[in-house]
Amino acid sequence: MWIILACTSRKTHDTAFVENADTAVEEDLIAIDVDGDGYPLWSSTIDIAIADCDDNDPNITPLTERYVPMGSFTMGADMTPFSGPAHDVVLSDYCIDVYEVTNDQFTLFLQDLYEQG
Repeated sequence: MWIILACTSRKTHDTAFVENADTAVEEDLIAIDVDGDGYPLWSSTIDIAIADCDDNDPNITPLTERYVPMGSFTMGADMTPFSGPAHDVVLSDYCIDVYEVTNDQFTLFLQDLYEQG
């Protein structure tokens, strides 16, 4: 079982623009690292290998959750029964745990939520 945590697709990083003649050039992103774990917030870096999905929790790093940027893929096949027709699917940005969650772990999680009200 996988638990997927959604990231908003809107970028919230700071950028600087330099007006040069008739063109505007975007300069480097300003890396944001609120929790001080050494990994920048996913929306403040272009390097997805070091993107931090939750910059308020130092325990969540790219070693525990991976950022997956928006993208599309073809789902299904036209010539295969029960999987057609082939169609494009677009997924927004999201984060996914590196390790699977067992059914027992998920049950404990749900019990804890129930007990909290």
